[in-house]
Amino acid sequence: MSRADEEPSPAWASYFDHAEYSAQVAACYLLMERHQASDRWLQQTLALQPAERSRDRATYLIWRADAVLNLGDVDHACALVTEAAPDVAGTRSVRNHRRLLDIHGRLMAHRHPAVNALDERVRSLLA
Repeated sequence: MSRADEEPSPAWASYFDHAEYSAQVAACYLLMERHQASDRWLQQTLALQPAERSRDRATYLIWRADAVLNLGDVDHACALVTEAAPDVAGTRSVRNHRRLLDIHGRLMAHRHPAVNALDERVRSLLA
């Protein structure tokens, strides 16, 4: 990307910016179960993500919650899911809805105060 010329990108590739590149790298690390690397790339992705891409933002927040949960940080995972929930509810993405329910179910296996608060919030948003 840093060596791209000044030619305009084709319309079908216009969404592929530094945020999307970082997200794709993070997705690869997540699939390889390299959660710390995935977390770093997702942190960068979310810092670069344009505000108008709320559906993508929700996806990346849930992916990051998955990474940090696998690293053992239940509090942080709950905070990320809480942040993602309004975007999931607002964008009505079936895939993100499914992702949210999946991470929510995995978090429910933990006896932790943050999980109880999250459960109530997720249920009210997705009802």
